[in-house]
Order: sequence, then C-alpha cells, then structure tokens
Amino acid sequence: MTGAVLLYIVLGLLGIVALKVIFSFDVNKWMDRRDRRLEDRIRRTCPHTTIFTEGQNIRIESMLTSPPGTLQWICSSCGMVTHDAELGNQLLRLYGQNPKLLVQQIETVNRLAKKL
Repeated sequence: MTGAVLLYIVLGLLGIVALKVIFSFDVNKWMDRRDRRLEDRIRRTCPHTTIFTEGQNIRIESMLTSPPGTLQWICSSCGMVTHDAELGNQLLRLYGQNPKLLVQQIETVNRLAKKL
C-alpha cells in the first residue's frame, strides 16, 4: 500500500516537471515579440509625410531625406530606407490630393505608438 502511494507521488512529480518543460512560457520573450510586431506595423503604416501649419497655411512635407553621398532615402519618422528618389514626390502628390487619407494614416500611427 505505501509503495503504491510513493509510486503515485513520484509519477505525479515527474508529470509536473514534464508539463513545466513542455509548456514553458517566457513572458519577456512574448512581450519582446509583441513589441517587434507593433514596431513593424508602425513602419508599414507610416505615411512618410507630415502636416505643418504656418498661421493659416497648411503645408504637407515629406519626411524622406537623403544622407550626403548616398542614393538612399530614409524616413526620419520610422527609419524606412528606400532607393526610390521619386517616392517623396509621389507621396506629396497623393496626400495633397487626398489630405483626409494622410490624417487617417497619422492617427493610425499615433494609435499604434500608444500601444507600444
């Protein structure tokens, strides 16, 4: 009788250890992966342009800049790198024709940044 009880206790402890090994969950790794996913989503939704108001004038300006001596264009907001020199002008034309789209994109980026 006592041998069977001891056997059950040992098997129970081995089962608990096996479950711990199988179902180990690292909260820090999970949070890091979640943060990286949010950062990637912010980069994908970045409009690469911004709105400035000067008095009563509203101006849309590209955030893509080219470092001296390179052919790359880097967004100063999200860090996206591109080799398309015409992308900034295309975005300015797009958002100039549809400023509500730019406002929606900026609000989406801000909402995602608050989650981060």
